Amino acid sequence: MANTLSIEVLNSYKLLLGAGKISDFYNAMLENGYAYAGWAVGVAEGDTIAGRAALDFLNDSAMLGAIGANAEALSSDVIENIKIDMAQAYLDTLIIIAVIKGVRAVLSDLY
Repeated sequence: MANTLSIEVLNSYKLLLGAGKISDFYNAMLENGYAYAGWAVGVAEGDTIAGRAALDFLNDSAMLGAIGANAEALSSDVIENIKIDMAQAYLDTLIIIAVIKGVRAVLSDLY
């Protein structure tokens, strides 16, 4: 079961992401019982079967022209930016839920 995280704690995680510490963010979330973070840290670090498969799919899709006629391999900078954007979107969604529910905290993971 996920621990309750206040909006202040969630906002503090923005500092981690701003510093490019994606794995630290996901590990903090995982330590608090947020299961999605376990999958996501595998992608961020590329060190699990699921994480490696996700990164391979991303690269393969780019090479097959899924992103347009001028398809090319994604640079490490582009991949890193995608990882940061995904982590930021996850965090932003949790913050929005905390605000909408009016409790200024999240009580569970996204499903």
